[in-house]
Amino acid sequence: MKTTTILIVTVLAAIILGGGYLASRNNSSVEKVEVQPSVGDSAKSEETDEVPDKFIGDITIEQARTIAQNRRPGKTIEKIEQEVEEGVGVYSVRFTDSGRVDVNAVTGEIMRVEAGDGE
Repeated sequence: MKTTTILIVTVLAAIILGGGYLASRNNSSVEKVEVQPSVGDSAKSEETDEVPDKFIGDITIEQARTIAQNRRPGKTIEKIEQEVEEGVGVYSVRFTDSGRVDVNAVTGEIMRVEAGDGE
């Protein structure tokens, strides 16, 4: 009887220790998961200000030039850059007097106007 009890205790101890080892081994490999909030989430997702490789917009750069020139007549355009402002593609039209007009690349709406030097 004493030998049987010792054998049972030994087998149970081996099972418990072996199971504990296997359980701890499985928990050591934690998988990292990144979750992006959806549109309706209150959490703010990171926005990028990088222009995509293929800038998509219904408005051409020439149309953006005309829209900006009409907003600031008589001013000279220095350069036009494609940018992403608050997740929206825009043409940022820069003037030689440091003024700026941002034109929505999809709708043609003027998103921002900054007066130049001396205005």
